[in-house]
Amino acid sequence: MATVPSLDGRRVGPEGSTPYVDSAPVKQVAGAQLQDMGRAVTSAGQDASAIFIDHLREINALRVDEATIKAKEIQDHLTFDPTNGYSTLKGKDALERPDGKSLVEEYGSAYDKELQSIADGLGNDAQRRAFQRTAAALGAGFRGNLERHALNETNEYGKSVLVGKIGVLQRDMALAYSDPARTERSAATISKR
Repeated sequence: MATVPSLDGRRVGPEGSTPYVDSAPVKQVAGAQLQDMGRAVTSAGQDASAIFIDHLREINALRVDEATIKAKEIQDHLTFDPTNGYSTLKGKDALERPDGKSLVEEYGSAYDKELQSIADGLGNDAQRRAFQRTAAALGAGFRGNLERHALNETNEYGKSVLVGKIGVLQRDMALAYSDPARTERSAATISKR
């Protein structure tokens, strides 16, 4: 007579004297699928985050590059503009500014204001920090060029004053030709120069 199989955990077998046989373990398919889906979502989130961060870095770099170009254009304008550029100021005009400031102070502060205006127009703090590093280097170079120009113009102005002084002494010698002591003093002064 046939017997009805009984279940005992994972073993299935007929009742009676026949030994039980282990069955294949039942997989937790739903749990494994959920774990796989969780890993996939996490990976997709990490990839999306990396893409977003890369995109943000590219945008920041573009904005800083644009700001740097503007800063260089302003520097060129302050340097070479035919009416207001410092390179057009020669001699005494470069040394005696209408506002009483030195050439370096006047043009340096004007450039600093422009750089600050550019920085204020940037979109976020990361862009401003990156631009500030670039702006510091640009500002130092600009001030160095200003100081070089001021020094060159001081030398040129000094030469023109000296030429004028020598001309006055030569005229004095010509007018005082009958006074040998005066002529000798003028000649000695000229030879010292």
